[in-house]
Parts: sequence; structure tokens; C-alpha cells
Amino acid sequence: MGIATQKPELRAKFPGKPEMIMAFFRYIAQEVRELLAALGLRSLEEATGRADLLRQRSSGLAEADSIDLSPILAGSAVVGNHVLRYSGGKAPYALPESLNDRIVHDARHALAARGPVQLHYSIRNGDRSVGARLAGAIAQIFGDKGLPAATVRIAFHGNAGQSFGAFNAPGVELTLTGDANDYVGKGMAGGTIVVHPDQQARFAWHEN
Repeated sequence: MGIATQKPELRAKFPGKPEMIMAFFRYIAQEVRELLAALGLRSLEEATGRADLLRQRSSGLAEADSIDLSPILAGSAVVGNHVLRYSGGKAPYALPESLNDRIVHDARHALAARGPVQLHYSIRNGDRSVGARLAGAIAQIFGDKGLPAATVRIAFHGNAGQSFGAFNAPGVELTLTGDANDYVGKGMAGGTIVVHPDQQARFAWHEN
């Protein structure tokens, strides 16, 4: 439904109207309010972390009922010297720099419209959605038109994680020597993505 209400040619295939979807979500919001009120809560924020309102029910399947959920239902967690019902918007610990962080930093000259850049990185399958943050930065600055062709050229070597090149933007060329997990180029809006095996690979590329 979301896709069908964004493009005229897809909307034509959807028999309903956008107002119907709006009404549907209003009903969802109303039911959420009723459920919260039945629990004596005024907001979703008050419900967050209230493990005391949960209980494990019997499913009738011995394998499922044998799972001990008591650690999950115990309630508050202890992080350092703090007892937290939930952590809120900020992570209680610092996240290490990601490959996406490095790419955006190294491509800063291109983002400032100072000319093309060529970058090289090793990649592991723990590096997910590589290129997505760069695409977001380009879209934020330059909009849908992106950058001129081949402004940012990035070569990777190794094993890419999920969603390599997701939302790739115009002007970005990503070349991966190695292999990648699923969703390569998911939602890409332009640019180029090339994936080819290492020269030492022993399999027939066209059969894989």
C-alpha cells in the first residue's frame, strides 16, 4: 500500500484511496489507546520496559513451553551502576567506528563539491548496508539528482554483508572484488554497483 500511494502508475493498480490507509492507521492508534488505558497507562513511553505486565502463556507444545523466559520477564537491567527499565534514545555505550563512518569521512571533499575521489577498503560480512550512509548524505545535500557520474569511486575487497550498496546514489561507483550477501543494491537510486569474484576463486562465476 505504501508503494502504491507514491507513484501514479502504481496507485492506478490500487483500488482504494490514500484516505483509506489514513483511516486504517487512525483505527490502529485508537485501539492502542484503548489497550494502554486498560493497562492503566497513558502513553507508549509508560509501557516501554514494563516487563511486569508480561507473562508466559502455555502454547500446548512441550518444546515451546520448556523455554525459560524468566530472564526476559525479570524486569530492569543493570548497566554499569545504573538500573534501567529501558535505555531510551541514547545507547549506554559508545559504538565503534563503522566502515560507513569511514567512507563518509573520506568522501567529504566530494560531498563539499570539490571534485572526484577514489577510495579503497577491505570489507567483511559484518559490514552491512555499506554505502547507504554515503547515499543518504548525498541525497541530503544534492537531492535526487545526486552527484555527476563517477564522482565517488570506491573499490572493496572481501566479503560484503547484507544490503551492500543499498540506496546507492547517482555519481557513486561501488566495485566489490569478492562476494556479497543478499539485497545487493536494495533501493538503489542511481550510480553503479559491480561485484565480481576474486581471481583466485575456484568456482565458475557464471554458475554461481
